[in-house]
Amino acid sequence: MDPTMYATGLGLAVAGALVWLLYFDSKDRAAPEPRHRLLSAVFLGILSAGLASLVFEAIEAIGYPEPGGGPVVGTAVLCFGFVGPIEELCKALPFVLFVLRFPEFDEPVDGIIYASAIAIGFAAAETALYVPHSSLPDQVARAFASPLTHAVFASVWGYGFAHARFSAETPRRRAWWRVLSLALAATAHGLYDFAIFAFDASLAASGVTLSLWLAMLYKVRTLTRTADLPESAVDPADVLPRSGTDGRSHLENS
Repeated sequence: MDPTMYATGLGLAVAGALVWLLYFDSKDRAAPEPRHRLLSAVFLGILSAGLASLVFEAIEAIGYPEPGGGPVVGTAVLCFGFVGPIEELCKALPFVLFVLRFPEFDEPVDGIIYASAIAIGFAAAETALYVPHSSLPDQVARAFASPLTHAVFASVWGYGFAHARFSAETPRRRAWWRVLSLALAATAHGLYDFAIFAFDASLAASGVTLSLWLAMLYKVRTLTRTADLPESAVDPADVLPRSGTDGRSHLENS
């Protein structure tokens, strides 16, 4: 590939990542995250893309299973059994190992912001890998669409892990929030890929992304609106502990 073309592709990958990072950062208006933490999360996402690539190479060396039922069934197994779960697990791993230890991780919306930053780094690395095999229009489309797609999937488990940390009242509930949110993200990711690979149904795949994006926007708005409320505007009944709980407030469980 022409070096100028390759440099253009890498520049597009960086530009797309930066645009969406600024977008998600703007959603945390109540208590913006330190820039070095967001960039650290992006870097962790790049590393997680490398990890996912190694996992896929290892599975390919062993051999993917070949279920009966034709190409559609085989694509379903690939998307729902491998691509979705592996990529979401690889993105969630640095979140659990590092991001949850950030002292600035102090409110539920941070789960969405940091998970999205990791996903944006993952998408940027993935886009860079595809540069030698893509035309310029494809590079532009991937550079600006892929970060959003990965981010909305990651925001599902990002919120689930944050809710488990700040609001779940028992270890069992915390575990369920983590497992179910990760499973939901992997399933949505698999559904997106399945629609494209099995049926070339880009409109249906876009509908999956759009639905999760709107849900994410609603949840972020709810969380930040609560954080923006002045103390005098909060109903005392909302902040008093509920009977039978360990003292967590209604605001913590929103």
